[in-house]
Amino acid sequence: MSVCDFLNVEAVTDAIYLLLQKPYVVILNLGSGEGMSIHNIVLLALLAFGKQEREITVENSSGLSSINILDISLTQSYLGWSPGPPQTIDIKFFLLSQN
Repeated sequence: MSVCDFLNVEAVTDAIYLLLQKPYVVILNLGSGEGMSIHNIVLLALLAFGKQEREITVENSSGLSSINILDISLTQSYLGWSPGPPQTIDIKFFLLSQN
């Protein structure tokens, strides 16, 4: 299973805007600081559309797991920025608004 650090576009643009206001640029991690698997995103989508009984098939030809969750503490302190609500809330809100 792969776990990634997803971030919504509004949070990205907010962070870039704040970064452009700084006198010098530092290398920062830009993410949510939380991990979510594609499997969980699909589950949320199925739930939002009332299809939670559907079977989900996962194919991973490499057989390797990947976990990529960013440490955003420097980004938060340097920019005074926060990624906003947990991604699960963002995704649920988006999916439910599409119904």
